[in-house]
Amino acid sequence: MKLILFAFFLIPSFFVFGQNHRPLVGVKTRPGLEKQTHSPFFHHPFNKYITSDVGNESLTLSTHPPMTLSVEHLVDSAYRYLWDTTANGWILVARERDYVRNPQGALLGYLLQKQAGNQWADSARLSYTVNDHQIYTSETKELWSGNSWTNDSRVTITYNNDDYWLSQTVESWNGTGWDTTDVTLVTYDAYNAETSRKSLTSTLTGTLEIYDQDLYTNNPDHKRTSAIKQYWENNAWENNDKDTLLYDGQGNYSGQTQFFWISNAWQTSRQYVNTYNNNHLLINTLVTKWQGNQWVPESKDTLTYDAAGNRTARNTDRYVAGVWQNYFRRPYTYDLNNNVTSFYTYRWNGTRWLYVLSDNFRYAFDSLEVDEGFKFYNFDDANKANYSDSVHYFLGTFTETLGSKTPAADLTLYPNPVSDRFHIRSAIAISGVEILDLLGRRVLSISESQPINETAINLSMLPKGIYSARIWAGGRLFTRQVVRE
Repeated sequence: MKLILFAFFLIPSFFVFGQNHRPLVGVKTRPGLEKQTHSPFFHHPFNKYITSDVGNESLTLSTHPPMTLSVEHLVDSAYRYLWDTTANGWILVARERDYVRNPQGALLGYLLQKQAGNQWADSARLSYTVNDHQIYTSETKELWSGNSWTNDSRVTITYNNDDYWLSQTVESWNGTGWDTTDVTLVTYDAYNAETSRKSLTSTLTGTLEIYDQDLYTNNPDHKRTSAIKQYWENNAWENNDKDTLLYDGQGNYSGQTQFFWISNAWQTSRQYVNTYNNNHLLINTLVTKWQGNQWVPESKDTLTYDAAGNRTARNTDRYVAGVWQNYFRRPYTYDLNNNVTSFYTYRWNGTRWLYVLSDNFRYAFDSLEVDEGFKFYNFDDANKANYSDSVHYFLGTFTETLGSKTPAADLTLYPNPVSDRFHIRSAIAISGVEILDLLGRRVLSISESQPINETAINLSMLPKGIYSARIWAGGRLFTRQVVRE
């Protein structure tokens, strides 16, 4: 095994990226987990997502996941810039460095530094533990006091025998020991479809109290059919809201109805109806609200795609005074490798479209993202950026020989970007899928009991960002990038 380090020096002001801010249109809750392992997200100072990727080539593997790739591009360090609206330029404010990984490539720790008087000063350091399956089991954050490191916070995760997470415990350091601040508990049915999620939080006296819970039901295909939110009040569970979810004959999430608990009864609130094309791509979402005794239109989304299944535009209209009016639109661009290179967000001010957000990406190393940034613009002045962020990565190559390269399979991933679920279609039977985050951490794992040629992956439980999908098909590993917005 050898580690080769190299650096890319990028001009910050050329590229901008940002989190996707969509209006409250479409699905409120998150349908079906299918057979997915979900690892809760740990802290990451930059809150950005960069993925290990080997492009459109496949690698011959000798074992089932978790695996080490023959060739991986892994983050070695990251630099963060903020936009100075006064100086009208980018300012370097923080960096991550000294990434430590185990022989399987799992991240075990890194150092966060901030700019102080044109010098780098230590700020925080993060350390992680993983289990035998390379799934993250804990994160500890320490802060630099000026002369020593002191504990700050800790997150601990437990899993069942199938690597589905059962609990998450968040703790803070009180100076002499750890205080538990939040606990999340999850239950599943026999098929590992989630049935409940309960939250406990600390009180002012330091004791843990039950806070809320979500109760789920699932259909025979292990897709979620209902979700009820309850809060613990006066030593009893009190209903708050409920969603019922529907699917069409092709397994597409076709819509949901939303209810609120009022006067000891469920009151109908909103309905979402989704329409798909022949390739199972979402093309329309109609939102209606219940008024009196009838459904009244509220908003609608229209989505378009290119021949590769990449989303090219999303347009949202609002229903006002009996007329559909422009509200929001977002066009997308892609490179030749089907990597998204930009989002541009526009809002309608009544007479024209105003430019309110720009997200841009740059790639290298067979579709590995190396630069991202975003800008928010003043709604009244589209030429003025209010707040911006840009992260630039200095990357390393981690190599370990496991086999020789083989030709790429006929494998398609769509839609991309994705709001909730995306589909993978392959000429070679798929046996498993893993989803990796920025730091190469496995956050979802799907293992098929029988090899199949098409599967749907639900990302609705994960934060918005860029991920890498590792797809095992025919004894080979394929990687593709997917964006959740």
